[in-house]
Amino acid sequence: MGVRKFLFAFVIAAALFTAGSSAWAKDAVVGGVTPVSPANPIIVQNGNPYSQGTYAIGTIQLFYPVAAYQFTAGNFGSFQLDLSIKQGTSNPATQYPATLNLKQTGSANLELDPAIDSFLVTGPAWTGSTTVDINIPQSVAVDPAFQVDGAELVANLQLVVPDRRFLDTVTTIQVHLILMHPSACLKVLNFVTDNGINNQINSIDVSKNSNNNRVSSSPTEPHYIVVVANTCSVDQCIDARFTIDSDFQLKSGQPVKTFSSSSIIGGFQDVSTFLASGPTADPQGTATCLTVANSCIQIPAGDSFLIKADFVIKNSATFPPPAQYTGFGARILNGGSTNNCADPGTLNPVADPNPISATLNAQCVDGSGKVSCP
Repeated sequence: MGVRKFLFAFVIAAALFTAGSSAWAKDAVVGGVTPVSPANPIIVQNGNPYSQGTYAIGTIQLFYPVAAYQFTAGNFGSFQLDLSIKQGTSNPATQYPATLNLKQTGSANLELDPAIDSFLVTGPAWTGSTTVDINIPQSVAVDPAFQVDGAELVANLQLVVPDRRFLDTVTTIQVHLILMHPSACLKVLNFVTDNGINNQINSIDVSKNSNNNRVSSSPTEPHYIVVVANTCSVDQCIDARFTIDSDFQLKSGQPVKTFSSSSIIGGFQDVSTFLASGPTADPQGTATCLTVANSCIQIPAGDSFLIKADFVIKNSATFPPPAQYTGFGARILNGGSTNNCADPGTLNPVADPNPISATLNAQCVDGSGKVSCP
């Protein structure tokens, strides 16, 4: 996944002015920014590298990556804003105490919400601090205009002294969020295999018994296998769903099992070798909607997650069979995007391909005691 730098511009330079006490005139509020979450933006102040948590007068800029295909509504993160007084040298003197407010202006595409939005500045020794939340509105998250690569959200937070008191309030905190579409790094594979998982198959023989009218197949008990390999540099949190063709059904008992591999599985031979080694299985019963209660399926970087579903043809399957069975497929969802298996959920944007499907050609077989193929 390519990494790009994103800019959050924070302009923190405020002027408060002294009066009534022993302070010099035109005192100034200086601000310092310490990121809380995300904790690692690139910070620049007036075009120069800026040390996190130190104080500065002028524009403070924070660069944050937003690696996604769309902005997510709700809290994006927060930073700590620290304020103190830098004494001036000219008249008239600043009048203390003075009220200092934090007020958002301009666009509402991004919301800055200070935990404390008003301070009483008592003198040149005064200091203040607050956490500022960065929130994305629901209207923005669902707007296609903000889902394109490079889409930008901007918010402005100003320092305001309502009654002036010889204070110049030039400080603006400007925040930019810029969207970066991630590269697909969850590789998804699926296979239909023979009974022993020795071979990947793309066709199946189907016949019907003339005595009991039951439909049968060869191989008799194939498997549908889905692999999600995490080639990303970080762990991934997913849910998974799969389907089999409507002419087939899962076996009884524990037909669905999942496995974890500590290596990348990149093809059918890797699957065959891995399952032949006797890995520990996690039985899932007949579930086709897979997750972890109140959580998600965690796939560490460099690992793979496998689903194996054992199935058989239905006694009542269509006969003669269609030329091709097409109902084998899988979808990888963002972990926790829904806990309702009837809800489509949100497709995981870094899974490729997603959804994925497999086909199985049908061959109608004649023979002794069998219903003839037309």
